[in-house]
Amino acid sequence: SLVDGAIDRVLSGDISENDSEHITRIIEQISARIEFDAVVLGCTDLPVLHDHYPLRTQKPLYDSIKLPAKILRRML
Repeated sequence: SLVDGAIDRVLSGDISENDSEHITRIIEQISARIEFDAVVLGCTDLPVLHDHYPLRTQKPLYDSIKLPAKILRRML
């Protein structure tokens, strides 16, 4: 899939704006058909892509690594 390919490229060090645009399009296409509140970047490599080439979507994006860290900080 496009997402798997983007993840593989990030892992190999090939971080591209093209992958960011493809993933943004996927989010927008799904959003047009299904109502949802936010997107969790569930693979640790997707936030790396987003940091270099931000996903430009109206939906809030959540990093799956930072979410548990924020919760743990509140608990301590």
